[in-house]
Amino acid sequence: MALNDNQRELITQLDLQVNKILSTGGGDEELLMLLAEVMDDDLKSILASSNNEELDEYCEEYQGFYHLMKLLEQMALFTSRRKSS
Repeated sequence: MALNDNQRELITQLDLQVNKILSTGGGDEELLMLLAEVMDDDLKSILASSNNEELDEYCEEYQGFYHLMKLLEQMALFTSRRKSS
């Protein structure tokens, strides 16, 4: 399913915010705070509306968005491993 204009704008804004954080010396802590701010229905709708190929395309085009999605993936893997231990 294709993203709507608002979802595409959110990806662009996230990309800009992540790149700004990283370019000013910020790291995972600041990115986690950003994730906490946006992990509402908007980001969830992007994840629900996109298949893996589409997410890969967005991540290829928007490196900041890629970095944020990679962090989210790492958190999910960590949580999954903790639950299975």
